[in-house]
Amino acid sequence: MHESNGQSKTLSRAWDKIYTDFIFQHGALITELRAWRSHSLDGENKDITAYLGYGHLKLNYFLGKHQFDLTLRNNLRFEGENRGSVEGEWSYPIGGSQNSFWYVKAFSGYGASLINYNHAQNRIGLGFLFSR
Repeated sequence: MHESNGQSKTLSRAWDKIYTDFIFQHGALITELRAWRSHSLDGENKDITAYLGYGHLKLNYFLGKHQFDLTLRNNLRFEGENRGSVEGEWSYPIGGSQNSFWYVKAFSGYGASLINYNHAQNRIGLGFLFSR
């Protein structure tokens, strides 16, 4: 998987990763465990895994028409500079629609955006989804 922000040299952030997913479902709960091995391109962002880690755990839960997601990421450096993030999401259909949803997202930690992957941030977003 390749991820890039498409900017020129000083603002460029890019990395490639090979990953594997393990996905389990039990009733309304879907659990995804993703592990990756990454490398930076052209020597850029050599420290990216120190902030974005080596994988994530994502929990997805359906309660009626509500959908809740929780994503946890950590670099697993418990004896040193431990970094990670937590992201929570909620969506609910707008009116009787099956294709449009209210959406709330909260994020705290590293990697909210690729350009600032190495800066801790707290964010809250409100919006609409046209698919989920």
